[in-house]
Amino acid sequence: MQHLEDIVGWMEVVKPSLWPKSPEEVLASRPILRFQGLPKSIEDALMTAQKLGITMISDVTEVIQSFMCFGWAYRCLYALRGPPSCRLVKTLVESSRNVKFVDEKILKFLGHIVSKGRVLKQKARKLTIGNSNKSKHIEGLIIKNITNKPYHDIQ
Repeated sequence: MQHLEDIVGWMEVVKPSLWPKSPEEVLASRPILRFQGLPKSIEDALMTAQKLGITMISDVTEVIQSFMCFGWAYRCLYALRGPPSCRLVKTLVESSRNVKFVDEKILKFLGHIVSKGRVLKQKARKLTIGNSNKSKHIEGLIIKNITNKPYHDIQ
């Protein structure tokens, strides 16, 4: 119990991140979209833990890792709100390596999206860039199909 006072002091630093009372505390505890980034309040808590020498205590590291996981999950939700690019999903998967509590099923699913996206990109490139006669034929077929459809089906 040699670090009891340090841990209690550190918990007081973390407390505004969990229960913000002012608009400044809300902004400081809000997740950020930058990869490998933590909210300002959690970065402050991490610096305080390092100054106090309590980063080797498992409960402290688990709290920090949990906030890293929350931030990663927030970035995933933000990135997947619309159709993401393959590069973005790949970056999400790669950035999860530094996060301890990431669900393996999610990583497997995201990896599957990346591999399928890569295959579809290659097929699309072959169709459009391939043989110039074939690409003109394909463009003609696409234009023909579009012109034969009613306007409301095209949108």
